[in-house]
Amino acid sequence: MEPTTPVEQAATQAPPQQAEDYKPRFDGAIRKIEELTIANRNIQAQLDAKTSELEQLRAQLSVKDAEKLAAINERDHQIQGVVTSKTEMERELADLRALKLKVDTVNELGRPDLMKIVNTIPSMTDKDALKTVLSTFADYADGRVKEREQQLTAGLTPGMSSVSVAKNALPTSEEAWNQQINSLPLGSKAREQALSQKWNWLMETHKPS
Repeated sequence: MEPTTPVEQAATQAPPQQAEDYKPRFDGAIRKIEELTIANRNIQAQLDAKTSELEQLRAQLSVKDAEKLAAINERDHQIQGVVTSKTEMERELADLRALKLKVDTVNELGRPDLMKIVNTIPSMTDKDALKTVLSTFADYADGRVKEREQQLTAGLTPGMSSVSVAKNALPTSEEAWNQQINSLPLGSKAREQALSQKWNWLMETHKPS
């Protein structure tokens, strides 16, 4: 076997591997990390700004909601005031119309003496019914006047003691009169007498001082 020459040995030996240079890759990674860090900071700053803006908007919205609620409450209060005022005006108007109807009916009946008791008669909207009520009072008044005239003609005058006792036994309010009258049977003499006594009491109570 022939010996290997130095030239052949150099040809057959592989070249040594060069060491890999990591510095450019390291520097590139560092730069990328820095870029991402800066970008992240910018995004975080934008997020914080948007969060602050959102909180401000929420605060403004709360204020607007409170103002809206206050405005609604004020509007409802004003509406209630108008409704109450309207109701009172309608009631007053109804009372005035009822009083006018009473006065007109009294004038139509030609009985101005009934004006003394119009305020004690319940308000009515039916003129015919009101005329019936006033006519009933007028009939009782006429009956009592006629009865008194007959007593005077006959020379009869009620004793002072009996009048005082009877007066003390009579009701002293219109409500009490109504209770007493309603407790008596319809069509009875006692009920008729009570109605007549109530008429006299009304005339005496409302006569001009």
